Amino acid sequence: MTINDFIQQCKNSSNFTDYQMAQIRLGFKNGLTIEEVKFYASCKFKDDQMYQIRLGFENNLTIEQIKIYAVPEFSWEQMEEIREGFEHNLSIEQVKVYAEPKFNNNQMYQIRLGFQESSLTMEQVKFYAKPKFNDKQMFEIRYGFEHNLSMKQVKIYTQHKLNDYQMEQIRLGFEHGLTMEQVKVYAELKFNAYQMYEMRKGLEDGLTIKQVELYASPEFNDEQMEKIREFIKENNITNISIISINTIKFLIGLNCI
Repeated sequence: MTINDFIQQCKNSSNFTDYQMAQIRLGFKNGLTIEEVKFYASCKFKDDQMYQIRLGFENNLTIEQIKIYAVPEFSWEQMEEIREGFEHNLSIEQVKVYAEPKFNNNQMYQIRLGFQESSLTMEQVKFYAKPKFNDKQMFEIRYGFEHNLSMKQVKIYTQHKLNDYQMEQIRLGFEHGLTMEQVKVYAELKFNAYQMYEMRKGLEDGLTIKQVELYASPEFNDEQMEKIREFIKENNITNISIISINTIKFLIGLNCI
């Protein structure tokens, strides 16, 4: 069968839209064989999915690699992430970690970058390659590993259904040199990211755990925490036993909380 015969056959079938036919013609125009074009010339693929498969052939991916993503259940965006992985020299084993419909393309991107740019181990990538983490949470986990946090440290911010902003505050605490004991003061779901920041800031500025615990309560919003933190620091309150939080609240005008 000649190329023209194949194109005419596809056209006569009335199974393809104009956009799908365009992908078939472009395949031949760009040097693909009839067998390669036949691989994606199916009405089960939308035109934008055909495009991703065509690019795979044009960029010299193997048929084994293309078969990994030439699945109608994948959106074209998901197909693109899988194709990009192969084109950046990821192995089939690595790509298969994220080549599943349960991951959206943004999650796939974070998993792909774990192998491609962060040079993470299979264990590290698989740790966050779970649908329960959205792409922003995946970023925080990947970034933690990338900045040499240990598995134990990363687990602190992945076990309480924290959002990505809360995760960031915990990650930054470790990256800035806080100990596990210090980070655990604020690494709790009951605190929002802004409250976590105020506690982290106190610890990084040299306040002791006992001093920070004076305002480590969900009853205080972040602005109130900031006032208490600054009061403790400015007045060099070190003898916690002789001062109560109610005293501090009164002194800084928070007695009506």
